[in-house]
Amino acid sequence: MNTVLRSARCMGLLALLLLLAACATNQPLSDEDRKKVSAVSISSNVQKAPVMYYLGPDAAPFFAMGAIGGAVIAATSVEPARALQEYAEKNGIFIEKIAFQEIDAAIRQSGKLRVSAPGEATEAIMNVYVYQYGFSIPTGFSSNLVPVMAIKCEMVDTAGKVIWSANDRVLTLRNPAPPMSLQAMRDDPKRIEEAWRRAAKHIAGKIAFAL
Repeated sequence: MNTVLRSARCMGLLALLLLLAACATNQPLSDEDRKKVSAVSISSNVQKAPVMYYLGPDAAPFFAMGAIGGAVIAATSVEPARALQEYAEKNGIFIEKIAFQEIDAAIRQSGKLRVSAPGEATEAIMNVYVYQYGFSIPTGFSSNLVPVMAIKCEMVDTAGKVIWSANDRVLTLRNPAPPMSLQAMRDDPKRIEEAWRRAAKHIAGKIAFAL
């Protein structure tokens, strides 16, 4: 029981942090700051949520059980999430790398700001945060999974002041990736990367649009 409660508290805290991140408003780049920034350096040091999110088909029967069901879902999701994350990373799939690559590509393609070359001095640095990543069933009746993801980008000037920020997320509904089974991911880890990359690309495009 203690394990269940600890897991539930952990997942509950994570859910609260994700909710706060999702509710955060974007901060536009002012005309004054835009004139000062000729190029931006996108940091490859991407920070991610400490726990991968996972809500699998086994959780569906507990949806209607209120708080008790929520505690059971949280507890039973911890180990599958950890196992899937370790499996992905063992096969060279890192959400930090995917997020960085897709944000970098989207900013470059937008043409709104020049992305500096490695080592080049710039007036601003863009930091990338992956607040949520993982997989979830799209509905309580599904046996397949879709990627879920939330990314926030912040641009800071040379003094460390945030001069622009934007965030977006991919939910289970209207998901850009096709549903697939957990077994399909276990059989081919590239399916994990493909799903996460689709989600990250979708988010990156919206973030770049907000620049």
